[in-house]
Amino acid sequence: MIPGGFTGTIEAAYDKKLHDWIRKIDQNSTYTASVCTGGWILGATGLLQGKRATTNWYRAEEMLKKYGATFTGERYTQDGKYWTSAGVTAGMDMALAIMNDNYGERYTQAVMLDMEYDPAPPIEGGSPEKTGWAVEWMMKSMYDMGVLPLMDSLERKK
Repeated sequence: MIPGGFTGTIEAAYDKKLHDWIRKIDQNSTYTASVCTGGWILGATGLLQGKRATTNWYRAEEMLKKYGATFTGERYTQDGKYWTSAGVTAGMDMALAIMNDNYGERYTQAVMLDMEYDPAPPIEGGSPEKTGWAVEWMMKSMYDMGVLPLMDSLERKK
């Protein structure tokens, strides 16, 4: 499971030693998965080349295309043994889907009941399609201020 994040995730997407390690453990994994921007790291390993995948909404299509993957825009996506999720709460849905794949519906429902997993957000939002353009623009601008200079710096070091 490759987690997402901010600065550390971006740096990890340029860490060749880490990519080698992920490719090595992938050889024996039943599943290889990522949550949120962890999809950038997984993509950078080359393991998503030609696969369908998803990641956090921020620059999702651009980043997955960079790594040869097709962005699905889904909360989570499975392509063979590779599972990717759009964000933190989408990662919960993906984890339940993986559990369902392994143990079936009754067990998964039991876990959902145990957690009282029955999302009911107070307002509509949580994805670019359900968020107003101004809020999406502000969030993207905020991310751009931190992400783009770091990516530019790392690209120049390649």
